[in-house]
Amino acid sequence: MIRDGSVRRDLPALRGALTGMRPRRLMLASDGAWAEHLMAQGYLDETARQAVRLGISPMQALQAITLVPAERFRIDDRLGALAPGRQADLVLLPDLQDFRPSLVIARGQVAAADGRVTVAIPPPVFPANCLPPPRTAQPLRAEDFRIPAIPGRDRVRVRVMHLAAEIVTHAVVREVVVRHGAIEADPAADLLKVVALDRHGAGQCGRGLLSGFGLSQGAVATSVSFDVVNLVVVGANDADMLVAVERALALGGGMVAAAGGTVRAEVPLPLGGIISERTMSALSEELVRFRQALRQLGCGRADPFLTMQILTFTAIPNLRIRERGLWDVRENRVVPLILDEGEI
Repeated sequence: MIRDGSVRRDLPALRGALTGMRPRRLMLASDGAWAEHLMAQGYLDETARQAVRLGISPMQALQAITLVPAERFRIDDRLGALAPGRQADLVLLPDLQDFRPSLVIARGQVAAADGRVTVAIPPPVFPANCLPPPRTAQPLRAEDFRIPAIPGRDRVRVRVMHLAAEIVTHAVVREVVVRHGAIEADPAADLLKVVALDRHGAGQCGRGLLSGFGLSQGAVATSVSFDVVNLVVVGANDADMLVAVERALALGGGMVAAAGGTVRAEVPLPLGGIISERTMSALSEELVRFRQALRQLGCGRADPFLTMQILTFTAIPNLRIRERGLWDVRENRVVPLILDEGEI
């Protein structure tokens, strides 16, 4: 099962390794896909195009996204092939290199033709409170993001969560200056604050330090995070971190970039703090503007949405931030941010 989407792009890394693979052994999947990715590049049609460019035959590429998954998950009595009694989902492809359908039939009904939807799509209706928004136990203050240091010390050694790749972090030890009894962010030295807040109003708040994100000013907050879906904020100063989180809460959840005390960009996610009510095209435009705002604030990450989401993800090494504090993935426990003398 090879993933190809916005989160993982594994196909190019396997160039040359898939030639000659038995047809029933190859499955192509998407993993996550951002709205602007879907609008600009497509979905599994783009995966099929890539597969053919890498030397896989068009028919095997089609099998890998239709018949093989249906067989693997034992739903081939309904899906995956054209046969009596199976669901009448058909796609007419004029070209087996481009994989752009001229006709789409879903459950026996023409759903799209020549790039246009031909059926009415009713808006989704959600029961009240089925996806409650994130909340905090009490109104937040900039003081809530303060990281107190060991009294009487002007320098301390700290654990820092360093972004070694888009989804992998390393735990590094750095010595930092104590100012007014607290540890501050220092974007010039590639050191930002990162805070995880419990989304259920339990009052838990984990504080840490982050490097490798590249934010030179301001803050960015999100209510989308693996796999706990808590609030996460990364920032160069406490005031902008507060602005970003407060706006995310006011939206009912979402992603917010702030600097200089004002909101620079936002993506509302009012359904549980994880789902947008926008159309795909409107959401795509919001995400593009949000990326641009982050670049203007100095963030150089190729995929800042993914980076923000994985800061809480304890399934991948090494150091993560949770609402209870810094989490050492290898040791499977909370570890202190500030190191005592002699501790490694």
